[in-house]
Amino acid sequence: MKGTQQGTITDENGNFQLDASEGAILVLSFVGYETREVRIGAETFLSLSMKVDQKSLEEVVVVGYGTQKKTSVTAAVSSMKGEEIANVPVANMSNSLGGRLSGVIVKQGSGEPGKDGSSIFIRGISTTGSTSPLLIVDGIPRSFQQLDPNSIESFTVLKDAAAVAPYGVAGANGVVLVTTKKGQSGKPTITYNGYVGFQNPTALPKYVNSVQFATLKNEIARSEGLPLPYDDEALRKFADGSDPDVYSPDQVLDFVITKNSPMTYHNLEMTGGTDKVKYYAGFGYLYQQGMWTPTYSNRYNLNFNIEGKISDHTTVSLNFNSRINSASYPNSDQPANATGRILELIGYAHPGYGPMIFSNGMYGRHVMPAIYGSGYLKDRSTGIFTQLNIEQELPFLKGFKLRGTIAYDPTFTSIKGWATPNHLATIDLSKTPYVINDGIFGETKPSIRQESGQSQQFTYQAGFDYFKAVGHHNFSVLGLFEARANDSWSLGATRRNYNLYIDEINMGSSSSSDMTTSGTSDKARQVGLVYRVTYDYAGKYLLEASGRYDGHYFFAPDRRFGFFPAFSAGWRLSEENFLKNQLTWLDNLKIRASYGEVGALAGSPFQYLSTYSVTGPGYVIGGNAVQIVSERAEPNPFITWERARKTDIGLELSLFRNLLNLEADYFYEKRSNMLVAPDVVTPLEYGIGLSQVNAGIMENRGIDLSAGVNYRPAKDLLVQLNGTFTFAKNKLLQTFENTVTYNNPNRRRTGRPLGTQFGYESMGFFQPEDFESNGTLRPGIATQPWGTVKPGDIRYQDMNGDGKIDVNDEVAIGDPNQSPRIIYGFSPRVQYKNWSLDVLFQGAARTSLYHVNEMAWAFFNGMNAYEENLDYWRPDNRDAKHPRLTGAPTANNSQVSSFWMRNAAYLRLKNATLSYRIPDSIAGKIGIHNARVYASGQNIATWSKLVYWDPESTFRSYPQQKVLSFGISLSL
Repeated sequence: MKGTQQGTITDENGNFQLDASEGAILVLSFVGYETREVRIGAETFLSLSMKVDQKSLEEVVVVGYGTQKKTSVTAAVSSMKGEEIANVPVANMSNSLGGRLSGVIVKQGSGEPGKDGSSIFIRGISTTGSTSPLLIVDGIPRSFQQLDPNSIESFTVLKDAAAVAPYGVAGANGVVLVTTKKGQSGKPTITYNGYVGFQNPTALPKYVNSVQFATLKNEIARSEGLPLPYDDEALRKFADGSDPDVYSPDQVLDFVITKNSPMTYHNLEMTGGTDKVKYYAGFGYLYQQGMWTPTYSNRYNLNFNIEGKISDHTTVSLNFNSRINSASYPNSDQPANATGRILELIGYAHPGYGPMIFSNGMYGRHVMPAIYGSGYLKDRSTGIFTQLNIEQELPFLKGFKLRGTIAYDPTFTSIKGWATPNHLATIDLSKTPYVINDGIFGETKPSIRQESGQSQQFTYQAGFDYFKAVGHHNFSVLGLFEARANDSWSLGATRRNYNLYIDEINMGSSSSSDMTTSGTSDKARQVGLVYRVTYDYAGKYLLEASGRYDGHYFFAPDRRFGFFPAFSAGWRLSEENFLKNQLTWLDNLKIRASYGEVGALAGSPFQYLSTYSVTGPGYVIGGNAVQIVSERAEPNPFITWERARKTDIGLELSLFRNLLNLEADYFYEKRSNMLVAPDVVTPLEYGIGLSQVNAGIMENRGIDLSAGVNYRPAKDLLVQLNGTFTFAKNKLLQTFENTVTYNNPNRRRTGRPLGTQFGYESMGFFQPEDFESNGTLRPGIATQPWGTVKPGDIRYQDMNGDGKIDVNDEVAIGDPNQSPRIIYGFSPRVQYKNWSLDVLFQGAARTSLYHVNEMAWAFFNGMNAYEENLDYWRPDNRDAKHPRLTGAPTANNSQVSSFWMRNAAYLRLKNATLSYRIPDSIAGKIGIHNARVYASGQNIATWSKLVYWDPESTFRSYPQQKVLSFGISLSL
């Protein structure tokens, strides 16, 4: 009952009973129906009915260069409202898609501030070339990853040929469309959203402590007949910390990892307007600190949109969306590999190199000056999206609309790296008391590197839309011309041997040998003609044809243009009288199918021309060295784009007034014209490399599903569950692999998924009974050619039975690591009165991570060991996780094999948000409405078979972060 807490629910027959006075207003609501208000009179019995809510069925979906009603879409698309991720504590929007949208596979390989974007794969990988989808913001090719999350209205993913054909040569890998917010009519509204969060790594390796380190080193020396490096007194001092400058008990992660590093976000929006003019403005700020304090990033977003009807038939809008990113990182002793080098140096930070910090405050292990005393690397970029749109209706031709767009998107970048000497102290034990001496690790004088660049994109669009209805026949036509021009340049300079610590480019050495410069520029051009024609009869029988005639500068003038058509059809069975009038519980049932051809750029620009490189000196004239120009590769004038032929069959189903929803698709793609090296051998005298040819062929097939349940068991309780599932498996059909692997079925790459990992099949360890008394292998055991083997070494399977292990025994040992074959997500939501709990679980399967270097072997290349390495083979520990302990990995145990392959499947509690909406009756007293407080977690828990590594990580990668945040949103 309106204005009260009084209410009731009906029984299974729709009957209800409620005490109410005359004049009271009864509010009827149910999932899938329009809310209705009824004023009660003097009657004691009411018979009430409700109308089906058509809003969900009539929802408008953003598609290529336009919008369509969801019920009329015959293409495979997935969509999501921006509000679903607005308050999720992530810095990069690409990290918000996984598990939420079917057909979208994501992999976040790094959690480093400013560098934490995910790789996105639409329906997996279909090519040996670029796998990135086309990103579109407000109809223009742009990246959405650094947008303010609160400025996003919706995400739409275009998956099949019917959806992506309008993008021609750029659509084969799928398209992600992002629409930003626009103004709304009404009085001005100011909204604030903000949170404060605390970050910690999702996974970190656990290094052995100092006593374990010394004990393992002694075990190695004992097994190899060498003197023990650490006596009992050393072990005691490691344990009690009584002599930390010599026998350090320090654990590296206690010094370099900042616990609960802060992250904060604030957003302010204002919107309002009239029927004539609408406006939207937003400002966002994000700060994120890294695992170590010198790493941090700031991002500022400013968005503005104004739309006005300057006449009854003319609408003009202006969009402005800008961002400033400013990030800082330590340089380490290798500025070109700063973060990767720091992650490497963490592995070297063990007691054998002394304490983390000596008692006099000097750094003792390499990683400390690399982080805190190596200078800085400042990375700054400014991007601006500007866009002017005009729509003109023709009053004399109803349904016809002209439109035009001009977009100018400049981006400015600058990088400044100031590298200072890494001071690293050493201890002189020959003196009493000990003397700690300062030293320098690497370069002894500062150096500087500065780069700046600018890129700009001009996009021009001009087109028309036409809609015509004749009885039950509905027609629409879209035609559009698009041209895009990209220009960029960059300049760089370095200077070395600074005598003064003044970080300006002009203060370095004046010697020409200490100065270098660099610079480059490029241009890109593309034009295309887009069309889409749709027809439906009574909303039941749906037909669509779309495509693009596209031209790109990559290719030779006579091979620059191509035609990319697609066709799709749909049948809404639920609108047929034999179902509509019989099955009242059936809301929507649609089957659809599509087929078409789209393209993808292959290789790099101008491969149709001869390419040259400048080298030298090539010869000397008059005592002066002269540079020369040499040809690098022969041209291929026939080079062209990849062609993707895509087929899709889909089903959409909605039951019981939107209680249950299901969407399922089967897809198949055959990608041809992939660039491969030609299957030709040339003599060395030929002098140059052969050009690539468009001869590779790959197929990709799979399914993607999305399902949802919306159930309201009581007036104040709403329960929802949504889930997504995507399976994609590719296969190489033609690639010019060498005959050595092709002729061996176990090693053949053709016919297997791209990126399949090969190696030897591990049988476990050699055991003592596998050897004769003289240490040789017993008869019948295949010999292994990598030196003498002993009990505790890895034993490999003789796959061809020839009595020896060699390359002919390699087999497929793991799934590809670039992209998981399966990704899924399920998101339960419970809302009770003003409380709501939103949860997202996201997982992946059929992907493997191969362990290399320090990930696998204790003390690799002088590095530390992990606690897991304590489980090594010994006569009393035959079923160990690691081979016998050695000072350095043996050649036999270092072979690529299934022993070091790990299942990287995982299930992650990706996000959970508990929120409470403060009643307007309370918040309204101070002029606030829609007030909400919440607590949110990101990457809260991960279930995986990997021990120390995040399952999405790669070798020496910066781990993802788990974030706990507390926030508030409100409107004035």
